[in-house]
Amino acid sequence: MGAKALTKVGLTMDLSEAAVRVRVQRLIADGALQIVGVADPRVFGLNIRAIIGVSVVGDTTRVAETLSELSELVHIVTTAGRFDLILEAVVADEQSLSHLVNRQIRTIKGVQSTETWIIFRTHKENYFWGSK
Repeated sequence: MGAKALTKVGLTMDLSEAAVRVRVQRLIADGALQIVGVADPRVFGLNIRAIIGVSVVGDTTRVAETLSELSELVHIVTTAGRFDLILEAVVADEQSLSHLVNRQIRTIKGVQSTETWIIFRTHKENYFWGSK
């Protein structure tokens, strides 16, 4: 985190840049905070984002681990509800999405069914959990 950002945070909290730096370093060391860059996938030609619900027969963890090997999947979670797994995919186009779902995901042993939703527009994407 740069000095300018630390100074800005410090101003909102009435702290010095040094005090903010110490607190940020402590949060990172404790595993409570990660500082990462978030890229816009469209810049890289990845124009389609989709959510895929997956119903599994058998070992959900094994299916999730197998799915984790697919680079097009950027988020994989186990859920309690209609689907056993919810995936977020980022791909170049509809043909790539079709290949991912039909030739890769549905062929994994234990995948019973899938349902796919293409994301048209993101109305909110927030990485500031727990803050106002």
